[in-house]
Amino acid sequence: MAACPFAVQKPITGASSSYIGGPFKIVHHTTEGGTVQAAFDAFAAHRSDPHFTVDATTIYQHIDTDLGARALRNAPGGVETNRDRAIQIEVVGFAHRPKTKPTLRNVGRLGRWLEETHSIPHVWPNGQAGRQ
Repeated sequence: MAACPFAVQKPITGASSSYIGGPFKIVHHTTEGGTVQAAFDAFAAHRSDPHFTVDATTIYQHIDTDLGARALRNAPGGVETNRDRAIQIEVVGFAHRPKTKPTLRNVGRLGRWLEETHSIPHVWPNGQAGRQ
């Protein structure tokens, strides 16, 4: 069981199911809203819980990282992204707006814990820009 020791445990609608393959990876999204409560309400309405929601003050864990989350879209006939060991983090805010330093510190702290807990390498999946 992988429960983050410094996260507030806040289950909403539950896990999607067990993982089916792939290496562990971290997927970051923004909530496209200004409050954590609005994010929680959207997750409940759409049964689209990520593993974590992060804002400037708190890291919330909704689903154990040993189970698949629900925030990614699964195209019919495509890869079951929610079950492909994608640890899903929703950052409260908007993609086109800067994030606060406290929010980014929380995201970084959570990222380091996930990397250590699930042996996620410190590399961008497609390599570094400008390198051959």
